[in-house]
This record gives sequence, structure tokens and C-alpha cells, in this order.
Amino acid sequence: MAFRKHILSLVVFLAVAVGSTYLALLDESFNEEQYRYAVASVQNDTDTFASDPIFGTMYAEGQLPRQLNPFFLRLLKTIRTGLHVDNALLTFRLLVGPMCMVFLCGMYFLLFRITASSTVSAFVAILSM
Repeated sequence: MAFRKHILSLVVFLAVAVGSTYLALLDESFNEEQYRYAVASVQNDTDTFASDPIFGTMYAEGQLPRQLNPFFLRLLKTIRTGLHVDNALLTFRLLVGPMCMVFLCGMYFLLFRITASSTVSAFVAILSM
């Protein structure tokens, strides 16, 4: 009986994640960083942020690494090759649902630990998106 509220919250989170994925599939806008990640996931390019106006001087001085996040690049490559997706930018759209679920569940369990109320935790987790 106590887990029924948690299951209901997970069902609501799943509906939010599916809705977010649907909206992501309809959206055609991407920022420059997503294009860089998409290109780097297709190519083995470690110099993608060389012309970055904010951190470019830090790269030149060796203060920051000149590569993208290798875990996220590997995740993009795995999704693209595993699903046989030709469009590298489609992988970002496909990641929206799982990332929403990870975020919502993490927020829910953190807030549930603080408030001990599943309703408040679910409501605040959804509002925090």
C-alpha cells in the first residue's frame, strides 16, 4: 500500500517524459554546442572547442582539456550505432525521455527524503523541470 503512491508518481513521470520526448521530436532548433557534440560523435574530433570565445584562451593556455565529455560522446555514439540512426542530431531527441526520467526520479527521491510526502515531492519535481 505504501508503494502505491510511488508507483503513481512514476507513472506521472513517465507521462511527462513521453510528452517531453514528443515535443523534442517536433522541435527543429539546436544550439551550437549540440551541433559540436553531434559532429564529434560522428567524427573523432578532439579539437571542437578551439574557437570557443569564452574558454578559448583557457584551452590555448592548457588550463582546460580540449575535448568534449568522453562519456557523453560514447553515449551518443552507442545510441546512434545501436539504433542505426543516420541523423546524429536525432540522438539528442531520443535522449530527452531517459534524461527526464533520471532527473524526475532523482528529484522525487531527494524531495521525498526531505518532505516525506509523495504528492509534494512529485509536484515539485515536475515543476523543477
